Amino acid sequence: MQKIKLYAILLTYFIVSPFLFSQKNIEVPEGKYPYSAVYEWYNRGTILINSDPTENARDHNIMFINADAETQWKETFYPKNHNPKLILSHNSNYIYFLEEIGLRGNKVLYHQISKSGSVKSSSFDVLSSFKKLGIYDPSNTDLVDVVNTSEALVFQFIYENKSTKNKDDILVFLTHHNHKIHVVKALETPLELMKKDIAGALHFAGCKNETIYFSNYQKVGNRPAIVFHGFSVKAEPKDPEAMILENVNALPVDFEVLDLSGKSYIEQGLNSVFGVGVVVNNAFHFLCHDAKKRTFEVLSYDEKGNLVQVMSTPSPVAEEKRKYNSKLYYVEIENQLFGIAELNEVSTAFLIGKEKNEFQQWDLGRLKRVSTNPSRILAVTKNDDFIHRSTSGFFTFDIHQLGKSNNVVFIKQE
Repeated sequence: MQKIKLYAILLTYFIVSPFLFSQKNIEVPEGKYPYSAVYEWYNRGTILINSDPTENARDHNIMFINADAETQWKETFYPKNHNPKLILSHNSNYIYFLEEIGLRGNKVLYHQISKSGSVKSSSFDVLSSFKKLGIYDPSNTDLVDVVNTSEALVFQFIYENKSTKNKDDILVFLTHHNHKIHVVKALETPLELMKKDIAGALHFAGCKNETIYFSNYQKVGNRPAIVFHGFSVKAEPKDPEAMILENVNALPVDFEVLDLSGKSYIEQGLNSVFGVGVVVNNAFHFLCHDAKKRTFEVLSYDEKGNLVQVMSTPSPVAEEKRKYNSKLYYVEIENQLFGIAELNEVSTAFLIGKEKNEFQQWDLGRLKRVSTNPSRILAVTKNDDFIHRSTSGFFTFDIHQLGKSNNVVFIKQE
């Protein structure tokens, strides 16, 4: 039954072109050093990285295998830090390597690589951006996330404003095509309200058309709500859109986004909020466990603009307790949200899809590996196999080869 479901997902949600040629294996050109990392750039190809394991040389070499199972390009960049952090999104035609998740001096140093393989290494001065907002000391700021959207790389900073006793969320936008910097104070939240759980932390929610959204929990006219704060690529604020949560008994939830954003490199544990507001397939959604019914629920708007329940487990997912432990893990891939919700360690796998929403069978271990290899959600394979999805089918290789060999071979799956 699970196999039938898996094939249904494959046929319904992902399009694999007809076989273009007969090919058994992909032999990746020999690297200068042993290949040490591999990542899928969904619907584009596979990125293989090799660098000097002794750390004496600074060159990082990238091999890109495209969807036709061909080595399309090989490029090299030279970071000052031997372990730059990859910021990758399946919705963007650019990837970035950051020298640090944070500042070096007052600067952010980065290396941008386009889908065609062009490399640009540069930096920008954060302090000069902050000064536009009246902030002259960046030592009171923390970088909490970096997200790679279709139009810009967005840095989210938190500034503790001691004079106003607010927590200010500052967004810095780096546009992909011209590397222009735009900055905005996205939200000012009184610390006292956060301590009382009247207002929650701001986090990246997703994109709708060309607008980039962040969301947080707060009270709107004494009514609980998830507010979506939208911004243009030039950091121009849009009117906030509040999803009023009338008659919703959302449990506090710890959540983790399973992607290659800046937050994935920051050791801060799960993020605690009263439900999660996300943008999926150009629509606002609210994800939570219901405290009274003990069900997992997804709310969104219907065509008339009414808030409706679009997913709900048919029965309670956990036994009645005095205290509940709610967790949520998810990853967005091409306007679809793959996730797992846990209530007192009872898991519910779900998909918010392009055409329909449904509960699934994947486990958390499999979902977590999707951050570096989204095609793993499509095919049943060994735990240590990386999957390259091409127009001629699936290819795999054992990731235990990483760090041991300058040669990598992907095996064609029949």
